[in-house]
Amino acid sequence: MTMRSLKFWLSMFVMTSVFLALGGIFDRRCRGGCLREVILMHLDNDAVNDGNGARRTRDGKLIKARIAEPLNVVIEEKARNQLTIKSYVTNWVIRQKKGLTTPRLTVSGYRPPEEWRIEDKDGELKIEMRKRGPRRAELEIPESFSSSLELINVSGEVTFEAPFDLKRIKVTNVSGLVSLQELPREKLELSTVTGSIQVNQRLQDAKTTIEVQSVSGDVDMRLKGEFEHMHVESVSGSVFLRIPESVAFSYKLESVSGNFSGFPPDAEESREFGEKNLEGNIGAPTRTALQFETISGEFQLMQDKMEP
Repeated sequence: MTMRSLKFWLSMFVMTSVFLALGGIFDRRCRGGCLREVILMHLDNDAVNDGNGARRTRDGKLIKARIAEPLNVVIEEKARNQLTIKSYVTNWVIRQKKGLTTPRLTVSGYRPPEEWRIEDKDGELKIEMRKRGPRRAELEIPESFSSSLELINVSGEVTFEAPFDLKRIKVTNVSGLVSLQELPREKLELSTVTGSIQVNQRLQDAKTTIEVQSVSGDVDMRLKGEFEHMHVESVSGSVFLRIPESVAFSYKLESVSGNFSGFPPDAEESREFGEKNLEGNIGAPTRTALQFETISGEFQLMQDKMEP
């Protein structure tokens, strides 16, 4: 096995280990690991009945009922350079909206008192949900904010609704669907363990660098134009990529047992130390590059007859 391949499999192992311990970066008070606590919260196994109709944590604290009605959270700060979101079990919907001067946050499925914290420091607006935070949150961003957004979540769905105009988007989500209806202008970074990823580009003028890391979650990307560079790494997750046939790009795919489909029959395939490699060019001149590395995941390419 080549040194490059060895580094790749090592990075996959490290990535899996990091994700499984991801909850610890939010709250050091997690005794048995925050990911475990999140699972327990989903199953309500960390709560017991006290005999009087109330539910309490195992250390005796009263667990208040969640409030289903939406609550508008006032955010007076303006995000200038960076918007950072951290949460545990929240389902997120994020969109840009005309007429706003500051972000607008709406939460539901929360327990009083407030389960979130908002702060502004050096032009970075931070929204952090506590470990028993809201089950759902909608965040509306002013159109004037067009910089970078980072979201870190443990379990929940994350949806970016179109249209939006952001420079960079970075999402880390252990489990749960991550869906984007558009691409940022410069860079998209997506990481997951078991969650699926869906990207459905609507506009055609973005040449974005796309980086995806997945352990077992599948990736579905439907693009309408050129990308700057795409690099996808997975252990067993499969990838489906749909792009216009007029997009010219070079490709290099590496796998141990996964299959590749949709590529030209004259593509150069080689095997070395149990690893299968496929590389070549589609169209000319090639202005973009595709790279895929996996152990057992499959890669399926489909080219449409639309113009980029």
